[in-house]
Amino acid sequence: MTEPETPSPSTSPAASTAPGDAKRVAEAATGPSAPVASRPGALAVMLRVLLGFSGLGLLVGFFLPWHVFSDQGTPRGLSGLALATGPDVFGTPAALMFLVPVLGVVLAVSSFMGFRFAGQVAVGSAAALLGYALVVLGRMLVEVTALGLWLVAGTTLLALVLGIFAWVEGRERRARKVMSAPRAPG
Repeated sequence: MTEPETPSPSTSPAASTAPGDAKRVAEAATGPSAPVASRPGALAVMLRVLLGFSGLGLLVGFFLPWHVFSDQGTPRGLSGLALATGPDVFGTPAALMFLVPVLGVVLAVSSFMGFRFAGQVAVGSAAALLGYALVVLGRMLVEVTALGLWLVAGTTLLALVLGIFAWVEGRERRARKVMSAPRAPG
């Protein structure tokens, strides 16, 4: 068996100044199979903090007023908690409103604790809450909208789609005209 080399003063860690020497020193001290721990970059830390505060915003916002109205001259407000404990919200169970603070806590904890899946939790939470909001808004729109508004909305959408097609077709027609024009000998 050979004995390990003892570092001379010229190869000691304190004397190393070349780039990459730190990795070699770490390998010499811990062995080549030991992984070198990497710290998250500034962007990753900033994302974790912002996602965590987004979760806290969901939690705190649930208890703040969501809808403000005047009751005989006195301004009143309904919080998410009041909506969740009240009757159904446009045909959807009001208890689903409790997803807002629960998903907020899950997002804040997963972000501040630095779990790898914090991004997936953020996307899933946002998709669930936006999906619920779109269902409620869709039901509200269907329940309170009359024929005249549907006609205006439908024809506006039709005008938008047909206008885009006409615009694109006009550009293509002008491009074909320019391409097919005879060129003067130069």
